[in-house]
Amino acid sequence: MNKFIKGLKFSIYVVMVSQVFPSFFSAIDSTRLIEARELEDMAASQSKRPREKGYSFRQQGSSAGPSRE
Repeated sequence: MNKFIKGLKFSIYVVMVSQVFPSFFSAIDSTRLIEARELEDMAASQSKRPREKGYSFRQQGSSAGPSRE
């Protein structure tokens, strides 16, 4: 049980500490649900970010690479 608690991310640890679980397995199930929710929230926030204009790594003109003059 101690190894499980030490391996939790801090954000999940804070949520889990405030709960009482009837068994170790119910604590693991709850942790998995919280992790899945965090991943969904992270994916949703990344898809809503405005895309910034980036620079292309392709060179204009010759594709032979930089010229050595």
